[in-house]
Amino acid sequence: MASHPVPSGRWRPTTRGRRVALAVGAGLATFVLLLVLDGVWAGRILIRGLTSARSELAVAIESIVTGDPEAAAPHFAAAQQAADEALGATGHPSMGIAGLLPLAGSNIEAAAAVAEASRATAAAGDTMVDVARDLGWTDIRIPASTAAGTLDIEAFETALPRVGKVAGQLREAS
Repeated sequence: MASHPVPSGRWRPTTRGRRVALAVGAGLATFVLLLVLDGVWAGRILIRGLTSARSELAVAIESIVTGDPEAAAPHFAAAQQAADEALGATGHPSMGIAGLLPLAGSNIEAAAAVAEASRATAAAGDTMVDVARDLGWTDIRIPASTAAGTLDIEAFETALPRVGKVAGQLREAS
């Protein structure tokens, strides 16, 4: 009887086809792992961007309504930047692949729409800051008024084109 060689204890594919199959399997596993990690990272950026944009818009809107355009301006800029980051996250490869799934796809599209609306709202807010500056809006009272019943009509006429621009931007955002 012929004796068979004793294995060395280390497993090795015995044929070239098995080695190729193992290499392909390892490559696919690495690709899937990287795709999952990208999805987790992009998802965190998306959620953080949407949350930050919402918070910054809330603060900016409160500042503009109370007549403090100088305090509102940086918050509108921060909201626009956060919305841009959220939109960037939807462009990641993992989000594109997840977008093909029935449940995830509609949620990713909705998140992208919210980010776009947040960006447009922040842009309208920047224009509203300019309107508030034109009107000299410094408190919660009616802008361009010195006393109850006294209005600066010229200030309103100066601000009118920008108010129309704000309305158009908000219409686009909705």
